[in-house]
Amino acid sequence: MAWPLTPIQTFISNVTRWTAAWANQVQAGVNGIVAGTYSLIGVVADGVGGQTITAVPGTLQAAAAAGGTSTPTPSITKQALYRDLVPIAVAAVSAAGALVWGVNIASVIRASAGHFTVTLTNGASSAAKMVPIATSQGLSGADPAQADVTNATTIEVYAGQGGNSNAFFLVVWGD
Repeated sequence: MAWPLTPIQTFISNVTRWTAAWANQVQAGVNGIVAGTYSLIGVVADGVGGQTITAVPGTLQAAAAAGGTSTPTPSITKQALYRDLVPIAVAAVSAAGALVWGVNIASVIRASAGHFTVTLTNGASSAAKMVPIATSQGLSGADPAQADVTNATTIEVYAGQGGNSNAFFLVVWGD
């Protein structure tokens, strides 16, 4: 590995002197980060700063929440990222109950015709802070779908009519 993941130079108290090469490399690195031309492993915006963290590679994590439990809810800053406005799970499920594609899905069970139980790997902090939205596609076009929260990791999806199961898409937001 190279700098910035390893030191450019090792400093020994009262022995090592700063060099122009060292100062120029540090300056170039800081300028690259500020200018957005230098890649980062991951970013954590915790609202505190100065904390020792381990960023998950390739992620951007935000600590600020936008949700509220009474009206008027907090307003948001446009184009800002808030932790409770990022989906915590996404799934595309076949009519047979097979997961076609998903994120943070532990299991999908077809409980009966048109009734599916989706369990998340990591759920929300509480069932009250989960917002699931499901949509299905029937043979004759769009059919209604319903997603009900059972607990902080489980969602019951109803997709299909007249004893038929439909494929569905599920997106879950939570905090």
